[in-house]
Amino acid sequence: MLPSGNTKMGRAVLWSPEDVGRAVRAARVARGLRQEDLALASGTGRRFIGDLERGKPSLQLAPVLSVLRALGLRLEVVGPSVSSADAGSVVAEPDGRP
Repeated sequence: MLPSGNTKMGRAVLWSPEDVGRAVRAARVARGLRQEDLALASGTGRRFIGDLERGKPSLQLAPVLSVLRALGLRLEVVGPSVSSADAGSVVAEPDGRP
């Protein structure tokens, strides 16, 4: 994980791949990192970082999580009756809604 210049934690509600990309870019820029630096720290590539920051919707989740971890960010799933203990039992309907 890269050191962060600002240890104050904020929260953002993200609804789209573009929202995630904007959040990643803002965190990267706030830390004074180049895309190449973040790619190296997260075990991905510069192209992946660029695609992520542009909100490409078909990126794999595991590398996205690696990027978030490298930036000191985390992904939370929040909703009624969702906990880490029962997250495995959440079933999505065909339209993507639980």
